[in-house]
Amino acid sequence: MKSKIEIKTQAQAINEMRDALIEFEQTGEINDTTKSSVTNSLRDIQVRDFALGLTFENNSTELILSFLDYLLLSAKEIETVAINAIRASYLYRLGDTQKAFEALDSASKVNPAYSLTMLLRRVFGSGWPAGAFEAMTRQLHPKVVAGIEGGSDLVIE
Repeated sequence: MKSKIEIKTQAQAINEMRDALIEFEQTGEINDTTKSSVTNSLRDIQVRDFALGLTFENNSTELILSFLDYLLLSAKEIETVAINAIRASYLYRLGDTQKAFEALDSASKVNPAYSLTMLLRRVFGSGWPAGAFEAMTRQLHPKVVAGIEGGSDLVIE
């Protein structure tokens, strides 16, 4: 039987992700319904961009990577694209460029035209310092959050 994903707003999706991260940090897992909902929500560009800045909400990079790896275990193939692109950004910030490119390769196998994957491939390939990438992400995260919360009635399609 197919699981039904509840329609929600972007604001509800980021709050659900925050709650899921807390639960994952405490127990090492989240319930299947929440897991499915979070992975589906990451297909939304604004929610995905929010996830790029989760470390700026008092979460460690290691926690975020573990959480993303956990989501990948049961994600639908199309959902793995955003998750792997997000993983790549965190791996790059840790200085692991090889694994970052491997994550991008995984995303590209499913969707070679995914915009974030193509952008990150250019950024990583240019040799842009990981610290500068981190600083840019730090500046963008509050703007992404404000945009989502300001348009809190925007439904994820």
